[in-house]
This record gives sequence, structure tokens and C-alpha cells, in this order.
Amino acid sequence: MTAGRHGPVLRRLAAAARQGALGPLPAGTTADEAIAALEAGADALGAPPAEAARPAGAARREAGPAGGLVRIHVDGAARGNPGPAGIGVILDAAPDGPRLVHCGYLGETTNNVAEYQALLWALAEARRRGFGAVEVRSDSELMVKQMRGEYRVKHPRLRGLHARAAALARGFRAFSIRHVPREENGEADALANRAIDERRGGPAGRRAGAEGA
Repeated sequence: MTAGRHGPVLRRLAAAARQGALGPLPAGTTADEAIAALEAGADALGAPPAEAARPAGAARREAGPAGGLVRIHVDGAARGNPGPAGIGVILDAAPDGPRLVHCGYLGETTNNVAEYQALLWALAEARRRGFGAVEVRSDSELMVKQMRGEYRVKHPRLRGLHARAAALARGFRAFSIRHVPREENGEADALANRAIDERRGGPAGRRAGAEGA
């Protein structure tokens, strides 16, 4: 390009650089594209003008987690223990990202197995979506204390599920899990029971207080 043709615009580019208002340009941006962005009134040349008018929350939702934090509620329910079982999972991207709600039917199994299956599904989905930090909330005191290393995992079937969950947890930059009262996990509980209702129907699921398979 020639200075005569773009002299006024080049002066504006130089002024923007001196004032620190010149944002980083994407790789491969041509001079004409940079000038077009500036002439369109972009606040920073690294983003199109429409981005400035988009709400900050909406921009973050579209951008994805990029290794960010997700808060997860998990629950498993079994009717009869063992009996028809389901899982409920809620993933909330922090601070105001997308929200994922999931319920799934497991078939016949125990409540403790269902709790671990809910956790496994949640961790696998968080990993698939690229989150780097995970905070899990569960009303299963047994599972939480086993994942925290406070309780031993005695039952052979739970040992395998626990090992898989621990391996997934180690794949995150940060992982935490804590016990919450059942009333603070109501949505995940409702999802787990909905999965059973949609497949089998019946009364609300019941939880086992002691480890069992």
C-alpha cells in the first residue's frame, strides 16, 4: 500500500499504538484488513466491531471453557437397592457460562454404584468439554469420603469404579469434591429419579447409607 493512499489511516494506526489502544492482530491479518477494522470503529483491532456491542457474558458463553472451572452436582438413585437405577448430573460453567443437565437410566444396580456412575459420567463430560478445574457436590457421604481418601473402598465392584473416577480426577488441573445435604442436591436427585420414572415408573428412589454392591 502507498502512504499517499492511506496516509490518514496510517497516522491513526500510529496514534492508536502510542496510546496502547492497538490490540493484538490475529495471525495472517493483512494491512488492508487492519485498516478496515480501524475504519469500522473497532476499539481493539484484534476483535471485530460487533464483539464490542455483545454482552460480556454472551461472549464468554460462545468462547467455551478454555480450561476454566465447572461446578458439578451429581446424584444416583436405585429403587430397591439393588433395583432400577438412574443418574442425574448438572454442570455449571463458572462464572456465567453454559449449563448442562443430564439424566440417564442404568438398569438394575445398587445406589452406591449409581452414585459412582453419575460421577464418572460428569467427569468424563467435563474432560470432553475442555474444563481444567472441577468442583463436585454430592449427597453421598460414602463416595465423597472415598474419593477424598478418608474411607477405604472395600467392595470389589466399587473399587473398580473408584479407580476410574480417581484417574479421571487426576486429569484436571484442580479437583475437589465435598458432601452436601440432600436438600442442596435436589435438582440432581430429581433428574436421577426422572430417569427411572421415564423408563420404569414407581416411587421415589432410596439411598443406601453403607457401602454395598
